[in-house]
Amino acid sequence: MKNLPYGQGVDWWAVGVIIFEMITGNPPFHYDKDEDSDEDSARDNLDQKILNDEVDVPEDMWLAAVSI
Repeated sequence: MKNLPYGQGVDWWAVGVIIFEMITGNPPFHYDKDEDSDEDSARDNLDQKILNDEVDVPEDMWLAAVSI
């Protein structure tokens, strides 16, 4: 990642990730194991997805859950 100091925002982001996974049963960011056979490459690709990609929110997710 960026190796920068962080504050409480990171903790709230992590709570959001956990809530997303609890609701959907899937993490908001994932990688294809077949595509990323090298563990270091997989970690780098996942880091890039976290930093740059939008989360695909299921269409049937409640608005209250999305707004969290």
